[in-house]
Amino acid sequence: MTRTPRDRLATFSVVAAVPVVIAAFALQAGSQDANRSLFIHANSLLQTLPMWIWAALSALGSSLGALALFAPTLRLRPRWSAAMLLGMPFSWLYSQGFKWALDVPRPPQVLDSTTFHFVGTLPPDPAFPSGHATTAFCLAAVIALLPSKSHRAILAPAAIALAVAVALARIALGVHWPLDVLAGAAGGWLCGVLGVTLSNHFRFWERKQGIRAMAAILGSLSLVLAFQDPGYAPARLFQWLLALWGITGAAMAWPASRVGHGA
Repeated sequence: MTRTPRDRLATFSVVAAVPVVIAAFALQAGSQDANRSLFIHANSLLQTLPMWIWAALSALGSSLGALALFAPTLRLRPRWSAAMLLGMPFSWLYSQGFKWALDVPRPPQVLDSTTFHFVGTLPPDPAFPSGHATTAFCLAAVIALLPSKSHRAILAPAAIALAVAVALARIALGVHWPLDVLAGAAGGWLCGVLGVTLSNHFRFWERKQGIRAMAAILGSLSLVLAFQDPGYAPARLFQWLLALWGITGAAMAWPASRVGHGA
């Protein structure tokens, strides 16, 4: 079987991401002095941007926020949404599984509150790895791998830059250590690659019924997003707009009589 440039790019990204995951877990098991020092410096530096920007970026990194963002792709690029939906369960299992297995405390549970900036409500789950970074890089992998070569040159850097911004937002808000977002980013990328691979084998996105099923799922999840507490007051309006974006995108795909391009 001939390997396409997309296949080679996916393989290369996996080879690059796996050592990062291993390194992040190895560093997490060691001394945390450097991790804490880097967090304090990064958290302080990131306060140069208004907090509402970080809060809005954080909303994009939630599972529901990322899926709502993808909903409008259903009409013309249904495979993008399919890959995201297939990769997200693995993303959730990766982040939540290791969070509760390792039970790493978040910065506000460890550091003196006068040494860093913390905004919003402290999430109830442990810190490592960052679920928002995992989700953001799962999304980035899908956008980086699925478009045509000509579009990939623009979309891939933009998606990766957005994912990096989401990861940094978690440090800016004071809820994650640098190692949390590093492990989340690398693991999320692997989950995104897995979603793209599975979408090549399970081609329900090529059928009208498959698109409608995805529209129902994404529309429902976007509606749930509208009522979810973002944990940050500045993000509430943005989250409502994101939910409306997802509901509208899902509704536009529902009456589609033909399947859009797969990539």
